This record gives sequence, structure tokens and C-alpha cells, in this order.
Amino acid sequence: GAPSRFHAVMSEMARLGAAGTHHAAAESGAGWVASGVARRPSRIVRLHAAIHSVLACEPGRALALLRSIEDEVKEDSVVGDFLSPAVTAWTALASYLAGDHERADTEIVEFARLDVPPFVQEQTFRPAALIVEAYRSIDKLDLSAAEETVASAFSPPGPGAPGPLAGKRPLCSAQAWLCC
Repeated sequence: GAPSRFHAVMSEMARLGAAGTHHAAAESGAGWVASGVARRPSRIVRLHAAIHSVLACEPGRALALLRSIEDEVKEDSVVGDFLSPAVTAWTALASYLAGDHERADTEIVEFARLDVPPFVQEQTFRPAALIVEAYRSIDKLDLSAAEETVASAFSPPGPGAPGPLAGKRPLCSAQAWLCC
């Protein structure tokens, strides 16, 4: 019946994901959901299909899958259920990866409101939220000022005076250095 098909598709998605074929895993989940199933299993499969879409570097597809369930998930949310914070966290990450930093910030604020442990499946969403928070923190740094500071260390401060690291070659730009 429906529960055994749900477990079969979740197993298939997990197997494909473990093999690194996240696009195929997302396709598997999206195909099963299209066949018309009960609401909660459908939402869970869409969430996992969206996660695999993010991992397959397809944030647009992930956002489409998440948008298709986010209103229902938020409406039916109860304290302790993992689905609403998971959808919110992965929407934040997919939004960030798609370049919609404003939406990512909004989703992180919403996630903080929803993040009331204990959750049984914390690993389903907490890493996504932390990744977005880390990236947004880095984005808010003034990297151009940092780059200028690093560059000034390699160039003379005035006519004829060598910089403290004159003659040395910088290994990478300030932005690359922060990511190294």
C-alpha cells in the first residue's frame, strides 16, 4: 500500500543520494509525489527531493519543491514537529544558493522562531540553517577593505619605503583567504 511505497521511495532516494547521484534522487522523489499520495508523506518526500536538489546544485528546483509545500507545512505545524523548521532551513539555504539573500535572511529569522527543541530529526535541518548563517556572516564582512589591507602589506606605504611584506607574494586574495 501507500506506506510501503513511501518507504520504498525514501529508501531509493537515500541509496541514490549515498551514491552521489542527487539529481536522480530528486527526480525519484518528484516523480513519486506527482503520482498523488497522502499529504504528510508527500510533504516529506518533497522535502527530501528538495534537499537532493540542493545537493545537486539545483537551488531553483529545490525552491519550487519547497514552495509547493511550505504554506501547508506552516499551517499544520505543531511544536516538536520537524517538518516546518526543516522546510524553513532548506528554503533559506536554497534561497542563498540561488542568490536571493534577502529571502535567505527572512527564512533564517523564521527558523530562529521555529527552532524550539527537542526535534527527533534535527540533522535534517540544523546544518542547512547553520550553513546559511555562516555564509551570510561572511557576506556581511567588508571584504574589499580586507583586500585593500592585505594589498597594502605588499606595497610600499609611501615613496621609496618598502611595505612590511614587500617582495613577498600573497598566496591568495583576502576573500579566498577567508574561504581557505
